[in-house]
Amino acid sequence: MIGVESGFYHFRMTKTDKYEENVLIDTGSIGVMNSDILSLFAYGETRFVPGHRSTFLTHCYDIEYLQEGGMTYSTRNESWRLRPGDVILTRAGNTGTFTVSPKEPVKKMFIMIHNGRLSSLLFNAGALRDNDFLRLEHPERLLPLFAEVKKLCRMEAPGQLQQLSNALYAMLTELIFQTCRQADNEQADFARKLAALAGSSLSESYPLDYIAQHFGVGKRTLNRMFMVHFHCPPIQYFIRMRMEYAARLLLNSNTPVKNIARECGYDDPAFFSRKFKHHYGQSPGKFRETTEPNPPAEQAIQTK
Repeated sequence: MIGVESGFYHFRMTKTDKYEENVLIDTGSIGVMNSDILSLFAYGETRFVPGHRSTFLTHCYDIEYLQEGGMTYSTRNESWRLRPGDVILTRAGNTGTFTVSPKEPVKKMFIMIHNGRLSSLLFNAGALRDNDFLRLEHPERLLPLFAEVKKLCRMEAPGQLQQLSNALYAMLTELIFQTCRQADNEQADFARKLAALAGSSLSESYPLDYIAQHFGVGKRTLNRMFMVHFHCPPIQYFIRMRMEYAARLLLNSNTPVKNIARECGYDDPAFFSRKFKHHYGQSPGKFRETTEPNPPAEQAIQTK
């Protein structure tokens, strides 16, 4: 196994006589179990030899895309024969088995997303709810989205995490668009509109009237929708998103606090610091000094 550090993501290559896998993996994220942002855990590409069988336990939300070859995917209750373009969705705690056709090798891509309220909402929107297997009408539309995530994992520039979050919104939105059959599905419609708004930029501060207009509802209905899904009003939800994004930047970069404040939509660093302390109980500087990232993320992936 070979590993190389690159920005927030660590490149890991594993090669055996059964499979070859290249992964860009989160090197040390803060806890995101209750996160309101979409946070990438890993991007990977895997090749399996003919006849290979692989059983796994997932710790994140996972999107698997079959590029070449054929194989069977099995869970405890169901089994599907996959062909190129098919998509498998797995959720934290799921187990499954890939069995490759004995006649040809398999090539697949995958994206793993940290657990969180928003990822849970999007993975359970409309026809994605409780659906492990997707045969899309236009699977080719996912290819540039996978490529964008891979490119962003390799970059080292301000805004990398925000751009990755946007790319993940686009990926899940595309899956929702292609699988939702009922345009009036309230949860799916809510998820799509939230993805479009939250995925645009964390540096924007949207007034309540604008958010209500975006969702096409009154302010009272808007508050009810957010209380149902996130147990807080919409303005508080977007503040929480910014604070969690700021915390990731504080722990995973040397970016000055004033620059982080600006990237999170606060022109006044002192006001940002007060908001951050209200959310985390510490000033940004103290939080950076005293908080440790999680153990290496490789521990969360079971070796195939």
